[in-house]
Amino acid sequence: GSGRSAAAGQAAAPESAFQMPAWNSSRPALTGLDIVQEALSGRSETSRAQEAVSTLPPSLQELAVMNDLLYAFMGINGKYIKAKLVQPPPAASPQQPAPGTVPSTPAPGGPAAAAAAGVVPEGGPALTFMVEVGLEPCLQEMVERVLPICDYVVVLQRYIETRTSQQHGLVSNAVAATLRSLLDDWLLMVTQLENQLRLGSLSLQSLTFYCQEPLAALRLLAGIAAEAASKQLSAAGMLNLLQSKSAALSGDHKGRSLVHRLLHAACIPYFATLERWLCEGVLDDPRGEFMVQEDKGVSKDALTADKQLAYWYNRYTLRLAPGSSPAPSSASGDRAGLGLDVPVFLQSHAGVILTTGKYLNAIRECGQPVVRPAALTARLQYDPHCAFLQHVVAAHSHASSSLLQLLVGGAALRELLSSIKHYFLLDQGDVLVHLIDGAHEELAKPARDISATRMQSLLEMAIKSSSVAADPLTDNLGFELNPDTLTQLARSVAQQERAGLERAGTLASGASVPSTPFSPAFDTRSVASHSVAGGSRTVPRRGEDAPAWEFFNLTYRLSWPMTLVVSPKQLSQYQLIFKLLFSLKHTERQVALTWHRLASASRAREGRRRVWDAADIKRASAFCQRLTFFIQEYLRYATLDVLEPLWTHMEGGIRRATNVDEVIRCHRTFLSKALDGLLLSRPRILRTISLIDQLAQTTCVQLDKVFAKWEAAVDLAQTTAQAAAQAAPAAARKAGAAAPAATSAAAAVLAAAATAKAQLAALQQQQGVPDLQGLGAEFGSRLNDLLVGLQELHLALMKREGGSSSQQQQQ
Repeated sequence: GSGRSAAAGQAAAPESAFQMPAWNSSRPALTGLDIVQEALSGRSETSRAQEAVSTLPPSLQELAVMNDLLYAFMGINGKYIKAKLVQPPPAASPQQPAPGTVPSTPAPGGPAAAAAAGVVPEGGPALTFMVEVGLEPCLQEMVERVLPICDYVVVLQRYIETRTSQQHGLVSNAVAATLRSLLDDWLLMVTQLENQLRLGSLSLQSLTFYCQEPLAALRLLAGIAAEAASKQLSAAGMLNLLQSKSAALSGDHKGRSLVHRLLHAACIPYFATLERWLCEGVLDDPRGEFMVQEDKGVSKDALTADKQLAYWYNRYTLRLAPGSSPAPSSASGDRAGLGLDVPVFLQSHAGVILTTGKYLNAIRECGQPVVRPAALTARLQYDPHCAFLQHVVAAHSHASSSLLQLLVGGAALRELLSSIKHYFLLDQGDVLVHLIDGAHEELAKPARDISATRMQSLLEMAIKSSSVAADPLTDNLGFELNPDTLTQLARSVAQQERAGLERAGTLASGASVPSTPFSPAFDTRSVASHSVAGGSRTVPRRGEDAPAWEFFNLTYRLSWPMTLVVSPKQLSQYQLIFKLLFSLKHTERQVALTWHRLASASRAREGRRRVWDAADIKRASAFCQRLTFFIQEYLRYATLDVLEPLWTHMEGGIRRATNVDEVIRCHRTFLSKALDGLLLSRPRILRTISLIDQLAQTTCVQLDKVFAKWEAAVDLAQTTAQAAAQAAPAAARKAGAAAPAATSAAAAVLAAAATAKAQLAALQQQQGVPDLQGLGAEFGSRLNDLLVGLQELHLALMKREGGSSSQQQQQ
């Protein structure tokens, strides 16, 4: 930057790896810094030079001035022509440009020249060559025509000396080397002019004529150097400056060819890095100039804020231009060209270039060799007609097809998705049936009493007993006890989606955030977890007395490179779907068991197992049937009407995909539509479904308690009566079968029967039949809330579709 340029012109420069050598300040004549230091110090021989030039005859004045001009053309002070610091004139109007300036560029001999020298801040005095007073007017006029060349040469010399150091990057080094070559051509011409002067065949008029064409070229080059120095341009900024100059000189063939020479030279190191990135996926950018930047601190297992794979999204990103903020993303997910440190001739393919290298890196991380595209046999180089973009497209096509073949070609991705579908989406329902039946007693225990090893064994046994026992990826399946409720999991998934939008840049800086149905405040209950063989166990610290099935959820071990498609974020969405289906399946089983017990009670004979009257049993059975119908219909809708059609559409999209990004997009679209179709993204509707599920569970628990109490009372009465009946004959025999003793035994039997009857009556008063009428009314109210929510959702969707169609018609 400007500080490093200033350090190049000071004796006491700070210690750094790119510090200029000491002789750069101790011997300034070798770098052209002496003329700047002399102008700053004010040392001159103005009076003596003025008297000397005024005393000379016109013929000698011409010779003396030509000799000084030749020195000044090389950036060296003469006797009568010296470099001085003058205050810059006021800003000239566009119709009257200031002398020595180039349109749309800073004045090369003005403040930018001093800034390029690295010792005078921009906006300060201007370094310019001036002729001493006393020269003949006709000679003065001819000298002033070519005098700006001296300013241009100083600007170029200082730019070359300061931008040759490594701290300014390879692009600036290449531009400085090319400017040095062009300046050498100019110095060769100065040498030829000097030879003509020594031979006596050079006049000031002929000198002015010879310098007309170099004057235009040096003005152009000095303008580029001055603007690059004042704006501290490097890498893409320098390339964009040269590209804009080339476009502005469409009518100047010589000037444009000169700029093309600079642009071609500047693109050589940049395109060398681009070629390695496109062909090998290697970011060879020691100076941080390339459009793609790497964050080496991001590992393959790191996650973003929305639980996406950080290696894919954050390891390699497009570099932002200095002093700019991220631009909003387009619909395809690629940032716009504004705000990025990307050459203008590559901005249209910036996203393609980024993903090409990312594809090759993913292949390398999988341990596979990276093959160079057959289309890129020649070296990649700059072309004014942008023919190199065809090579960029060819490299992207080769990289995307190679990675796609690696993921999809070996059927590994299809096997993974099928395995996930079996377990999380209940593709094979017998897995869950075997799990609920086999692990019912274990899941009914309090969460703190669950044995992780035993639960994992029961899960594996359920899988081996089901139709997916031959799944090769069974070992990746595990379980966890997550204390979050269904609504809390849905809120967490919504927050992850919001974080993904912010990460992708779809929310412009300072813009209002789109409203999300779920509240942004989400307090996750603290958990303590530890790993076990085959899965994981999470023991909630709150609600430890609740049954473990309320916290049960599946986990799946994912490995690279499948995490590119199924990231932890997508896995959490699968877990949300499984949480809903598992809860409803478990509730359906409880309601079915309760209904069967009611049916058994209705068939029992009076006086034995009949504990309720017929009306209560009929009302309870009807209510259980209503709950069962709702749960079964929702499960049918979820599996057959939502998940299965969306899965079929996703599989077709994956088969038609031409690159990995399309595969990722198809899978992400499936999960997004699945959450919408299952109403998991609608908080009001989801809350109503959860309340209905809780109502069904509460009904089953209350009815089961009633069954347990009544059956215990009946068993107690029968046991007491049987014991009394058995004790009476024994007491009679012991008393010698006397009449009073027999009477006492009969009285004991009657007393025991009366006691049992009193206990049964007391229990009936203490624990009666649940309020089925109230439960039914609550169920009806929840159904009405569900219908209202569905109607509002339908109207909102219709309104959105109508608005989008009207916008399309207007467009």
